[in-house]
Amino acid sequence: MRCFASLHRYFLLLAALGSVAPVSFSQESPKLSHDVLTLSQSLDRALKGNPQLLIAQKEFSVTKTELKQAKSLFYPTVNLGLNYIRYRNETLGVTPPDFGGLILEAPIADSAGKRGNPLAENLYVGRLGFRQTLYSGGRIVATYKLSQANVSRSESALESLRQNIQYKTSCGFYSLLALGQKQDLIDKGIHELDGIETKGVSHIDQHDRLLLMQVKAGLRQQLSDVRNSYQKTLFDYLEAMGAELFTDVGVQGSLEIPPIKASLQETLAWAKENRPELKQTQLQEEVDQLAVHLAMAERYPVFLLGGGYELRNNDFPLTESNWNAGLSMNIPLFDGFSSLAQIKRSRYKAEQGRYERVQLEDRIEKEVRSAFAGVEHWVSELVVRRKEQADFHAARQRFAKRGNSSFSRERVDYLQWVLAADLAVIDAQVQVCMAAAQLEKAMGRSLFE
Repeated sequence: MRCFASLHRYFLLLAALGSVAPVSFSQESPKLSHDVLTLSQSLDRALKGNPQLLIAQKEFSVTKTELKQAKSLFYPTVNLGLNYIRYRNETLGVTPPDFGGLILEAPIADSAGKRGNPLAENLYVGRLGFRQTLYSGGRIVATYKLSQANVSRSESALESLRQNIQYKTSCGFYSLLALGQKQDLIDKGIHELDGIETKGVSHIDQHDRLLLMQVKAGLRQQLSDVRNSYQKTLFDYLEAMGAELFTDVGVQGSLEIPPIKASLQETLAWAKENRPELKQTQLQEEVDQLAVHLAMAERYPVFLLGGGYELRNNDFPLTESNWNAGLSMNIPLFDGFSSLAQIKRSRYKAEQGRYERVQLEDRIEKEVRSAFAGVEHWVSELVVRRKEQADFHAARQRFAKRGNSSFSRERVDYLQWVLAADLAVIDAQVQVCMAAAQLEKAMGRSLFE
């Protein structure tokens, strides 16, 4: 009976579990919104979201605040101090410097020269003081100009980084666009081969079937390589925009760009005028020259004008007042030849900056000439490849008019030739776009403004 009772409870437990809805432990990942971006939208996102660019923008803001700080050296410093001191002295005392260095009087002695028992007293003091630099041998002016140069140099570095990010984003956009078009063409070719195999399956011998399988396998491998390249390029594209790597993004646009009408001499002139790196070297020369003036200023005297007004008493109202005004002069006599060493060092750095500028000009000219030659080469190559593409398509149409809808080796050959011509045109188009983007980066400005 106990055995039947146990079985009865067991079946009841199974029935209860069966009546409960099953719990699913698999959770679907949230679907990401799919954004399709144009080139202008991609560049806008990159300029707003790239972390390196955001850091450079903050650095530019820091240099602007340093300029304001340097400008403040031209104005006098004014300070107001309010002190309350509770003290008991047996002799003359002075408060710590943080409390104004106030003199605390001792108890007054009687006619016999004896001092009374000191009592705790209060002291209220109000001070108003100012300090103005009259002459410092050009230190303040050089410091201010140095801050101005640092602001301009930081702005040039920011512009250089902005152009570099635009170039990377443009290259990523064009590459994704080209790879997407290649995927569509190869997919279309594979589907066409599937249709040929399906329609002519009864007429294909074993050798032709193996040939068809070989062509399909080659296209499948080519498609796999294109998809792999697309994924890697997508990561670089997202990184350039400062987007998360799991963001679902697509691109839309055209690989056609307007014709480039600028000549080589015009592009070289634009590069010398607009390249931020050249502006940085010019500013660096100015900074080095200012450093020379600043080092020389250490050998000149410094004149300061200052003064103060003080109210003090042991009780309110504060009736006792003191005032002072002074002119200070500090003449450097000997510093162990430190200023001379600083002057020589600054002059050497200025000469070094001039050499670097000449080297940079040569490098920029090389970049412009190389990019311009690349644009010319790929534009002419695109014309040739488009003519070849048109010839292959025309030949294929003439072959199709013969009415061969079943399998034939010639049909597969025409498919491969036309597909290769289409892919070659896409390669030339993307190379033209990327060469134009490289030329814009080398010039420091847009080609189509």
